[in-house]
Amino acid sequence: MLLFVSNSLWAQKNITGLNVGYVKEKYRTTVTYIWLQTGKTVWTRTQSGLGAQRKFIEEKREKDGVTLKLVGNIKERIKIDLRQKTVFNLTSGAAGKIIATGPSKYGAAVITNNTTKPKAKIKANGQTVTYATFSKNGRAYGSLKQIGPKKWAEYKGSRKDHEFTETRRGPWSVFLTDKTRGVSITVNLHTKKVLINNRPEYDVSYADARSVPNTRTSINGARNTTTIKANGQTVTYATFSKNGRAYGSLKQIGPKKWAEYKGSRKDHEFTEIRRGPWSVFLTDKTRGVSITINLHTKKVLINNRPEYDVSYADARSVRK
Repeated sequence: MLLFVSNSLWAQKNITGLNVGYVKEKYRTTVTYIWLQTGKTVWTRTQSGLGAQRKFIEEKREKDGVTLKLVGNIKERIKIDLRQKTVFNLTSGAAGKIIATGPSKYGAAVITNNTTKPKAKIKANGQTVTYATFSKNGRAYGSLKQIGPKKWAEYKGSRKDHEFTETRRGPWSVFLTDKTRGVSITVNLHTKKVLINNRPEYDVSYADARSVPNTRTSINGARNTTTIKANGQTVTYATFSKNGRAYGSLKQIGPKKWAEYKGSRKDHEFTEIRRGPWSVFLTDKTRGVSITINLHTKKVLINNRPEYDVSYADARSVRK
């Protein structure tokens, strides 16, 4: 059995997350932990001087480290990060410094890339998102759902695990915190990542802007009459007004095809030329008219001049 590994092993270039089997961690100033691989997927953590052990199971290996979960409490997860020379408790946010490493006696692991990873479906932005599901290595892991004004909950299936308070929103992200556990969560719809204490941990699989009890979702989070449930990449329908009076709507009716409606009457058709983070750009070359639907300023521009206010926008399905 490997009982001791010299600090000089830390300098070995060939110790990676794929073959590490021993880690010595310095936690704060007085506590030392020894992490030892005792089986093909089994690790033990021993506190130096006390002999008390905890058993962990490998969740995955990567080139930069190993992720473990505590036996009997799958919520407690550990990341041995060799790149940052740190052992992270992904549940509590605690961290200790790695001061020595050694190789595994069970052979090197192999990273398996999932080439059929499903594409994330994002139907909201940071200002509008109220629901998101997330996964790990292609496997569904849970969901985050807004359940009230500034209130969110994490679910595993139908079981509610934790509650969070929304602290702020950005163009692509919503920021949550659970002060009782010292955990912060960021749902980033641009990178499609869920970050825990600023570290990417999960992939966003799906996100939308479904309705929330006792709230109205608007682009600035305020309670007003403008409801935006899409962004420039996802919008397919928008209504617009002038001086507070409803004026018409713009609807995507096919691939790159849009139409303007007055009530149920179709007035004109447009061709979509491009999309930006907040806007979709349309043109009618027969009339020399260009239209921009800008969901950030909540304006409809005609030939680059603001003419109408966006009253509502969403990402409804479009016929092919």
